[in-house]
Parts: sequence; C-alpha cells; structure tokens
Amino acid sequence: MVRNYLRLAQRHLGRHKGYTLLNVAGLSAGLACCLLILLFIRNERAVNHTFPKVDRLHRVDSQWREPGMGLDLVTVAPAGPALMEALPEVVAQARLYHMRATMGHGETFLRRDGIVADPSAFALFDWPLLHGDAATALADPRSIVLEEALARDLFGRTDVLGEVVEVETWQQGRQPYTVTGVWPTLPYNSLTHIGGSTARFLLPPPTVNQDFVGEDAWNSWASRYIMVVVETTPGTDAEALNRKLGGFIEQHAPEHLHGDLALVLNPMSTLYLNEQEGLGRRMLYLLGGLAALVLLIACINFTNLATARSLTRAREIGVRKALGAQRAQLAAQFLGEALLIAALAALVAVALAELLVEPFFALADKEIVLRRFWDGTTGLLILGVWLGTGLVAGGYPALILSGFQPVRALKGRLTLHPATARLRQSLVVVQFAAAVVLLVAVVAITRQVDFLVDRSLGYHEERMLVIDTVPRDWTADGLARMEQVRHALTQVPGVLGATLTYDTPTLGPNFFGNSIALRRPEAQDPVNLTLFRADDAFLDTYGLTLAAGRFFDASRPADDAGVVLNETAVRAFGWEDPIGQLVQVDGTTQVPVVGVVRDFHFASLHSGIRPLALFSLRGQPLYRLFNIRLAPGDVPATLARLETEWQRLLPGTPFGYTFLDDTLRGLYQTEQQLRQVVAVGAGLALLLACLGMLGLAALSVAQRTKEIGVRKVLGASVRDVLLLLSADFTRPVLLALLLALPLGFFLMDHWLGTFAYRIDLGLGMLLLAGGTALLVAWLTVSYHAARAATTNPADALRQE
Repeated sequence: MVRNYLRLAQRHLGRHKGYTLLNVAGLSAGLACCLLILLFIRNERAVNHTFPKVDRLHRVDSQWREPGMGLDLVTVAPAGPALMEALPEVVAQARLYHMRATMGHGETFLRRDGIVADPSAFALFDWPLLHGDAATALADPRSIVLEEALARDLFGRTDVLGEVVEVETWQQGRQPYTVTGVWPTLPYNSLTHIGGSTARFLLPPPTVNQDFVGEDAWNSWASRYIMVVVETTPGTDAEALNRKLGGFIEQHAPEHLHGDLALVLNPMSTLYLNEQEGLGRRMLYLLGGLAALVLLIACINFTNLATARSLTRAREIGVRKALGAQRAQLAAQFLGEALLIAALAALVAVALAELLVEPFFALADKEIVLRRFWDGTTGLLILGVWLGTGLVAGGYPALILSGFQPVRALKGRLTLHPATARLRQSLVVVQFAAAVVLLVAVVAITRQVDFLVDRSLGYHEERMLVIDTVPRDWTADGLARMEQVRHALTQVPGVLGATLTYDTPTLGPNFFGNSIALRRPEAQDPVNLTLFRADDAFLDTYGLTLAAGRFFDASRPADDAGVVLNETAVRAFGWEDPIGQLVQVDGTTQVPVVGVVRDFHFASLHSGIRPLALFSLRGQPLYRLFNIRLAPGDVPATLARLETEWQRLLPGTPFGYTFLDDTLRGLYQTEQQLRQVVAVGAGLALLLACLGMLGLAALSVAQRTKEIGVRKVLGASVRDVLLLLSADFTRPVLLALLLALPLGFFLMDHWLGTFAYRIDLGLGMLLLAGGTALLVAWLTVSYHAARAATTNPADALRQE
C-alpha cells in the first residue's frame, strides 16, 4: 500500500514539474535562509566563549553616579586585587593593557598589537601555549610571548624559545626581549575585549617590567585604562555579587572617588552583545525576527500552492472513489504527497545552506567559527517545518477534497467554501505584510547608514592618512625629534598638513585611557571629559574652527600648561566666558582655559558629542600617531613619496598606515552587516510572497475560466479582464500595506531611536516600500491574468 502511494505521488509530481519545482524551491529557500541566520546568531553568541571558564569570568567596570558624568567604560586598575582580598567569591584576577609596539628581528620590523598582562592571565583564560611554560613565561623582565603567526613572520618558524626580539619601548627605546612562549592562533572571536583576537604578543606586567606602563599606573586608583578581569567561584550569582559591591569604592578607594563611582561585574559571556547599549543583542533580535518572517512566508507559500493545486484533481478523486477508494486512503495519499514534497524541500534547504554558508558570512563580513548546522535546535526546526508544512498543506485535500461525492467530483464541479477563500486571502495578506515590513526596514537601514557615513563630522576626514608606527620616546628630546619629522613630512608634495597626536577623532569614548576629570576650583562635582593630546598643528590639519580664544601656540610657552575645551565642555562647566577660567586636574593642579573649539564628532554617531579637553603634547609628550592630510589627485604617488621620506628619516621603522575614513566606516560595521542581511531577507520574502500570489492567481483563473469566456463573448476587452482579475489581488495587497506600513514605521522608529543622530521616517520612505510591493504584486498577477484575457473564449465555453 505504501509503495503504491509513493508511486502515485511520484507520477503526480512528475506530471506537474513546474508546481513541484515552485513548492520545493520556495520552502527550501526560506528554510535555508533561516538556517543560515540561525548559524550567524550562534556565531555572534559564541564571542568570548572559546575558553572553558568564560561563564565565571567578569570584566570589572565602574559606573558613574550620574549617566553624564563619565565614559561608558571606566576600569580602576587596583580593583582586581582589592576584590580578591575582600570577596571570597572572587578567586582570581588579571590586569591587562592593550597596546601596540614595533618589534623586529634582523632586517624585519613589524608593528603589532600586544597586551601587557599579569601572569595570572594564562590560568584565568586557560590561555594555551604551543611552546613554553605559562607559570614562568612572564617572570623575566625582558620576556615576551608571541602568537604563532608573529613568530613565523619574524623567524619563519614557531619553535623560537630563547630567540631575541628587538622591541621599541616607550621609555628606553629599542630593547632586546627573549621569547619565552608561543601560543596558537586563536579564533577571531576569542577574548575580543582585551584584544585576544588581534594581539600578537604578551609582555610582563609593570611590577616586573616598566618599559611601557609604570608600576604606579598599574596600581593607582586614578588609572582607568587598564582592564581588570576576575574569576568567580562556580555557581556565583553575578547579580547578587554586584549588590555586594554597592559600597566597595567607599571602603577601598581614595576619598575623591567616593560617591562618584560604583564597581560592576560585567560577564564576559554576554559582554559583546551588551556593549553599545545592547547593539549586538538588538541586531540578533532583528535577525531572529527576519528568519521567522522568511520562514513563515515560505510555509504559507507552500500551503497556498499545495491547496490551490489540489483543487485541480477533482476528476482524479471522483474516479478513485468510483473504483472503491476509501476516504482514509485518499487522505493518506494527499498527506503523504505533501510530506514527501516538504521532506524534499528540507533536504534541498540543508544542501543550500551548506553551499551558501561561506558567501553568506562573506556578505555579512564575518568569519565562521561554528559551522555545525546539526544540533538539537536546528534538528527540531527542520523536523517542525517538515511536519508542520506537510500536515497543513496536505490537510486541506486530505480532509475536504477526499469527502466530495464521486458524481460531483467526476464532473469537476468542486467549489470552495467562502471561509476557505477568506483564509487563503488572509494568508496572502500576512505574506505581503511581512515582506513590506522587511522592505521598510531595508529602506530605513540603508538611509540611516548612508546618513551616518556621509554626515559632516566637523573636521576634514577625507584623505586623512594615519601613521601608527611612530617611534615612542616620550621625552622632550623625543618630542622635538618627532616635530622635526612632522615638518619634513609636510614638505612632501601632495601633503596639505600633518599633526602629531595620541589619538584620532574616531577613537572617542571606546578607547581606554582617554578620560580625565576636571573641576572648577569652587565646585565639588567633577566634569568627566574625553582627553585628547595633540600638537599645535592639530587645529589646522583637521580643519577645526575656534569658537573663542586660541589654539596651542609654540611661541607661547604658557600654553603648554593650558587646556582647550569644546563647546559641550564649556556648557558642562556652566561658563559664559570660559577664556582664562581655571580647572583643577587631579584635585590640585590648576590649568587655564586658553581656547574653545566648535563641537566636532570624536566618536560614532550612536552617541552625542561629549565634553572634550585638548592638552598640548609639549606639556606631557605622550604621542602615538601622525595624522597627515593628503591633497586630491594621485594619492598612491604621494604615499610612495611619504614612505621614501619616512625611511630616510626613521630607518628601520615600518611605514604602517590606515585611512581615517575607512576607520569611520568601521564604526558602523554592525549596521552595514544588518543592512546587507536584511536586504537579502527582504528580497527573498518578497519573492516567496509573489510565489504565493502566483499560486492564488492560477487558482482564481482556473475557477473563473468560463466566466471570463462569457464576458469576452459579451464584449469585454482584454483590458477589462485584466482589471477584473487584478482587482481581486489588489485588495489583499492594499490591506497588507495598511497593516505593514504602521508596523514597519513603529519598529524602525524604535531602532533609529538608539542613535543620537538619525534620519526621519518620512511618508516618502513608506510609500517607496509599499509601492514596490504593490508593483511586484501586479506584475506577478498580470502573468496569469494576461493568459486568461487572451485565451479564445470558445476554448473555455466548449466544455459546457
């Protein structure tokens, strides 16, 4: 019996290849899209999960008493040891400082990211080593642990224990460091928040070696740029532990921090998703909704096509019932056929997902860490889609058509109950409503990303070259040498200006160590500002505008101890005339305000402009970067000339650079990824909705063939028939627009509310999305409508 059903199903599907292809293609495409998005979500959730104890690891952050007082991330350096001493739940800690340094061997010199770390970091993160002993790897003052890729770049092999690397230190110039360990390359999503995915070397802590960070900074409560990570005992409730930290600062920190800061343990397992006000988590919610909508549309489309096609099998049902077939046998056959098609679609979906996984992740600009589709979640999803769509799609013919009387079935006079027709139209409404919501999302996200990228930031970002391989000699002589280099670089043809700085405007509040608290002498509450160090040429090179006073001037030695504020900082201090006003640094030193610059953006547009304090490098020579503004024209030729001059001025120092506008675009990588994935999902959703519309149109035309023939005999034109048939499908699409446009507006307005600077969702944007859906629906319906309108009416009436 089962073999007979399978043979009948095979013959039926083979006779109607177009129908089978549409049904399999629609469901498999929707399910494959859902599988790919679920894999993407799993990869995003796996960030920082490479190490076994990640659920017990917490980054120690601090929160300001008031949201506007300070930066989003502030970590006080001594918090780790203090927490271990005060709380039995904290069993280990490590302090880490992410930095960059130039290093080399022989004639090869490279600029790489690295970490100054407590030796406890190896045990804390279960950091593996290919060579060396983690217990002693950072014990020697001039020891260095390399990532295997860096070891190959320098020595051509990984077994390099005992080899010597020359490292450009910040305090002592180039110094020899001995390799004491090599670790294997980690997945890109490992320890992203301490640079574990980009760091290529580890250095001893300042308690052993002070070539980069001073021991006083490592242990000072004023240091808020050194990350602290702690490990808690198994089963510790992080929320309960956070409540115990309510008065920790008051009990252990200096008095000037009392009442201003509170420590918070931020789980490493969810840190990535919770940053930037939960931007990553919101993205996953949006992608999860996209996957659900696409899959819903695919399942509705499958059901519509299956039930529409079943109504053309009236005579088959009549013949089989006349020959003695029981209703249960017919129901089993219809269910079996639907389940067979659904199973075929599921198999094709898995194959498509495996085939498209790399292009999909490339489109989203992400690396693949987890490739396994098959786990409990995906298995249940595929099983549910197979059974759900198969049973629903086969249920209508199994329960309804199998019960028709043989005489009526043989005459082909099967009519739909009005409720069935309404249900079918409701499904089409749901399909198109979901597709329109996604179209609104695509238009809104695209325009917001374009707005973010194209918005004027208040300075020159085009053709701004940032050289990050500047040798660091943080002395007065070292600064004088770099000023000579800067002057020489400005003489290179094609260079409009150059400035030496510690940061670039793109680093903003996400960079460790750029926070400073200033007070008015008569005020108690501090104003927390972003700290920016630059030389005298910064204003002109970046094209900033003065609002009052002057910028740093080399001819005015007093400016070395002055500060330049932005307009937001002036408002925060409450001054009407800020020039000459004094602010206190570290609670004692008073510095004068010498100038005010117009507000400019020094962070992503997710947040508003914050108070900014600019200090002269001559007051404290801490520098890292050359910022060089290039003239329009032959940029590659200018770069070649700059590199030649760089090698002449600084032999043996690599010429490493980036362009500022590339970095700016990287600030909105999450939005770019979301735009690309949602665009693909919206296109697929609209295509699937049109397939459902196509099936409905085919059913409608088949049912009204004789009506159309009579109308044409009575004088109806092709245009009249086209309008008649199109009107039936315009109504559900218009209803879908009425439902989807307000919903899409609400959802995208909520998403845009996470940006400090955003576009307005105007009527034109909604009309664009709605008009696109309506036009596609008309084009889809017009195919069957045109065929019916141009058919010879005699062919339709001959059967009467």
